[in-house]
Amino acid sequence: MRSATDDVVVDLVESIQLDDLKRLRPLEKQILQSISDRDTAGAERTYSNEYFQARAEHQLLLNKLGDRAALLAQASVEDEPLQVQFIVAVVGLLTGLALLAYGLAHYLTRSFTSPINRQNYVAMCMSVVVLK
Repeated sequence: MRSATDDVVVDLVESIQLDDLKRLRPLEKQILQSISDRDTAGAERTYSNEYFQARAEHQLLLNKLGDRAALLAQASVEDEPLQVQFIVAVVGLLTGLALLAYGLAHYLTRSFTSPINRQNYVAMCMSVVVLK
């Protein structure tokens, strides 16, 4: 799911591509064709009258895209403290769960070994009494 900002960026990229394809490339081909035909006056005229203006408008679109990218990067940086807090909370929670699991395992191990140790102690005492 894309945000409105993503849609604006996508629209800008599409308009830049369309502008390049529909305006700049044909003008560049026309200028190159004039140069290959040795019509430098025609090439200069096309460059001065049409291409220079089209290129300036294209540059404005590129600048808008750069500004949008900077805003997105700034928004990402502003969201970073929240991400760090979330990561710290998750790490803390996982550490707490690991300690709880260790404590539970230790308790269960003691609950199993404690009766066995008591029975061993009683058996040892009985064997000492029998051997005397």
